[in-house]
Amino acid sequence: MGAMELEEKTVQIRDDFDPDKILASGQCFRPRKQAEGWYRFVSGRQLLYLRPLRSGTYTVRCEPGAWDTFWHGYFDLGRSYAALRGKLDSRNDFLQRAMEYGRGIRVLRQDEWEMLVSFIISQRKSIPAIRRAVELLSERFGERLGSDGEGPVYAFPTAEALCCAGEQALQKKAEEKAARKLPELSDDAKHTVTVLRRAKEYLDAKPELSNELSAAQRRKRAQLKSKPVYRYVALAIFLFGTAAAAYGLYAVFTHTGSYGVYFALFGFAAIFLFSSYNMLPTAHNNNSAIMKRADQADAAMAEYVKHYPNGSFPVPSCYAHPIVLKRMIDAVEEGQAVTTAEALDAVKARLQAVNADVQVEQEEYDEIVAIKALFLNHDYQ
Repeated sequence: MGAMELEEKTVQIRDDFDPDKILASGQCFRPRKQAEGWYRFVSGRQLLYLRPLRSGTYTVRCEPGAWDTFWHGYFDLGRSYAALRGKLDSRNDFLQRAMEYGRGIRVLRQDEWEMLVSFIISQRKSIPAIRRAVELLSERFGERLGSDGEGPVYAFPTAEALCCAGEQALQKKAEEKAARKLPELSDDAKHTVTVLRRAKEYLDAKPELSNELSAAQRRKRAQLKSKPVYRYVALAIFLFGTAAAAYGLYAVFTHTGSYGVYFALFGFAAIFLFSSYNMLPTAHNNNSAIMKRADQADAAMAEYVKHYPNGSFPVPSCYAHPIVLKRMIDAVEEGQAVTTAEALDAVKARLQAVNADVQVEQEEYDEIVAIKALFLNHDYQ
């Protein structure tokens, strides 16, 4: 199985235990099912291979003594889940079916650091993407534990390893950015950089204006791209969900019928879903209000830059955002432009080139999200 010394033994698990259900439960993202009925679990520096033999009997391969000192606790085998199930109300049909459906799942006692990082990753990805991201993180920064038929196996990286890797990545990025800059700028380019830096400092003094301009224009863009019928469909589903939740709660408390809990769950799911996604047409979430907010943000920024003390502001007020100016400075320092007009054109060209098929680093992604709607809503004029 690789470099790590593994001990094979047979163990008895008399309580609820189903490896397939554990893998599908979404608690962690590194276990996987392998060939010939084996399951592989990795937690920290611990590696386990487990294969069912017959009911309650399993072959395990792990470091000597690790089954008793680590994996027994990891799977919470000191607690009888069968006994817990026996204490619950056997007359509740829904609860009984839920217990039967989840029978065999264990509440895993995972490494807190690995669980925290995995949870953060999970906020913006699907389950397959989460698994791949966690594996890539382990492969790149974790310690190699050994190998099996699927290739090398790595421990999840420690906080110290990721910290050092982060510092090295930042240093490398800074070096790459410095290498892209021209060794010497022309006098005209130096003047442009000075003008842009002063303008950026002016905007940085009132960050609330730039933040509101970005937020309002992003909301306007989303509104322009959405079909009005979607909002009314959302409203209809929301109202239906409210009615279903009300009926479900009534049915549960009055013991009317056997499907009250389903109505309640569906109703609350619909309410929370459409409320959280801002899809309902309300006093502050309708076309008129959204357009008015965008116009007010534009007007507030135009009024602010009108009083710019160093002459004419170098970009139109509709594009007056610190990130725009930062990217213009980068364009000049990297030799893509000399004048402010050329620098703004370089920023526009980069924004137009980036679409869903283009991969960028997180920093650039965040910058593009903040400013692209400004340009889209004004047709890059």
